Amino acid sequence: MKEPERLAAIAAYLCLLSLVARAEEYHMLTIDSGRGQVTSVPTTVLDTNAKFGAAEASQHAAKNKAVADAALAGFAVESDADRDAQITARTLNKVASLANTSVVDLVIAFDGPSFDFSRLARARMESERGNIVSERINQLEATRSSLARAVQSMNARVVDLYWGESPALRATVAAGQVASIARLGGVRGVELVEQGGQPAGSYNLEYVGIGTRTRDAFDLGFTGQSNSIAAGGRIRIGIIEHGQYTAAGACATDNYPTQNHVAWLLGPPPNSSRLKKVWDCQSGSCSLTATSGGDVHGNMCAGIAAQDLTAFQDAAITTTTERRRRTGMAPGAEIYYYNIGCSQANVQAGVLRAIADGVDVVSMSMEFDACSSTANYTNSVFKTAKNAGILPVAASGNYVVSSSGMTTGYTKPPGVPDGPWNDICRAAWPGTVSEVLQVTGTNTNTAAIADYIESDIAVGMAGIGGLAVATLGGVFSRATSIGLAAPGSDLRMVKAGGYTSTDRIGSSFATPAVAASAGVMRQVLASMGRSFEANNANLLMTYMLLNGDGSNGWPFTSTAYGFDKTKPNPRTGYGRLRMWLTSSTPLTAPYGWGTHISHISTGTTAKFTVGDAGPEPANITEWKWAVQWPESNLQAISDVDIYVYNTCPAGGGGPVLVASQTDYDYRNRIRLTTADISGKCLEMWIYGQNVASGGIDVYSVDMFHSGDVTTP
Repeated sequence: MKEPERLAAIAAYLCLLSLVARAEEYHMLTIDSGRGQVTSVPTTVLDTNAKFGAAEASQHAAKNKAVADAALAGFAVESDADRDAQITARTLNKVASLANTSVVDLVIAFDGPSFDFSRLARARMESERGNIVSERINQLEATRSSLARAVQSMNARVVDLYWGESPALRATVAAGQVASIARLGGVRGVELVEQGGQPAGSYNLEYVGIGTRTRDAFDLGFTGQSNSIAAGGRIRIGIIEHGQYTAAGACATDNYPTQNHVAWLLGPPPNSSRLKKVWDCQSGSCSLTATSGGDVHGNMCAGIAAQDLTAFQDAAITTTTERRRRTGMAPGAEIYYYNIGCSQANVQAGVLRAIADGVDVVSMSMEFDACSSTANYTNSVFKTAKNAGILPVAASGNYVVSSSGMTTGYTKPPGVPDGPWNDICRAAWPGTVSEVLQVTGTNTNTAAIADYIESDIAVGMAGIGGLAVATLGGVFSRATSIGLAAPGSDLRMVKAGGYTSTDRIGSSFATPAVAASAGVMRQVLASMGRSFEANNANLLMTYMLLNGDGSNGWPFTSTAYGFDKTKPNPRTGYGRLRMWLTSSTPLTAPYGWGTHISHISTGTTAKFTVGDAGPEPANITEWKWAVQWPESNLQAISDVDIYVYNTCPAGGGGPVLVASQTDYDYRNRIRLTTADISGKCLEMWIYGQNVASGGIDVYSVDMFHSGDVTTP
């Protein structure tokens, strides 16, 4: 890029950042037609009277009729108060079977003022971050202290304050007092804390990196060593781990990393460690611990994310090849570790602690409640994390029980229409929360690098999506839920005294690979001056979804194997992770990418071009578009459709539809190849069919390039 162009782009960028502080809209475009990158603010239209074709207009009418029919049938949108009542009723039913004197662990949600958690994403000093968290805690203090006194008068013991979007007290109390606590003024609802869930290959870590293309970043010098959201230092990866179970079924307390392992060091001993903090959150409140683990789940997950031997940390590993095989996806990053024991509610304690620690991404390899969209008071903490600039990543669980992907033990909810996948959803919480990027595992069980490109989702290491949802208008449908797939059969991860030498399989091990890759993507974006995009967790999630290859997850040898043109699929979501960095080195010109935040209301269409407004070059091999928006209530989701039109069809005339996704998912995608791209003037349309009052922010990233899309 020439200097005048670079300065103009910077000026436009800074101007746009000031605009973002006042409004929801954000748009940025980068193109390289072979003469260097040029960044600009693209022309964007918000059209309240878009002229759709006859087929599209007919479909809109059919959707409106479905909403009208649901209203006639008595459908009502589930409110926050309804969900509070459901949670409390569920809790009271459970404690009714207990003796009044039985001690139970309880989350007590209370009304609290709103708070701008996005300030945490903009904080650039540790002290500033600490002050913002303290400000939130002080904001809640009057309510907290009043409520604490009230529950303590019932002989309850207050364990901690959860200060996120949905503030709550954690307390232990006699079962006979739970109903009285639920009736206290200002209490939204109560939820019982229960034990449950569990932690959720011959493919060494070098091959994981090559298959996902994260090694491209490593070879370009992006290892997670800079551009953290917290003060610009090393990327911080949070590893939130479920406790392992003993043979007798009790929750064990030893799922901790080996804290003195050389693979955490910055270089040969006695260099300092990148394993910065290890927290014990098993009581519902977090405290630092010196406890070390051995051959445990959490050790391996942390290792896949960020272990490193490339700086000669281990004298016993003497070759470059073997060092790289024992090096994780972000070997320059720091690790923050949180053991939440075996309680779902403890996840909230771990995530809030991670927010306070300033992590960039959190990796959660655990599984609770397969395919449940039931409301609980922990879900809101992921919105707090996203608003604070932190991307939560979670495993899909390991529920696939046959090579065909069919599963057992799931009953289709009433009102859900028949159709593919509607009765086999098996994806685990917390990945089913829309704020979370859910990862499934692929069958990388040979020593070949190309195995990943031919891999399908695998028995024992994958969950299948298809989560039951309902729209604002009362239309029942299915959301994909799964975000990405990544290698799920790995070895050579950290353990006490060395490295694993036998296969460890599961979506657990795919998850930290994706989380660490997201941390590296954050570093790459920030290094290019795109800090707004790097520090916006919704945009970062969209960038990661964009990097799915579109694979439908069926076996390479199957006639069903292929790449989806439109919409994510329930087996692999947006496909297998294949990182195309927003950098000129791994991309072949012409290439480009656009980033958009569009505020969409019912009847509004956001329109923007692919690249510039002219015809697309004939040598472009792939164009991809990822669109998503978070939904806090999966029984009242907005209906947003996406379209790609050719605005310069041969022979003239109006725009011609190229592809669309018009179902009821809150995550959309379109992937085109040369035949659908060459010579066409592609324009993206995002249409609000039926959107929540006040509108929603829709996050969109698209990219095109002219390189090979098939080989590792």
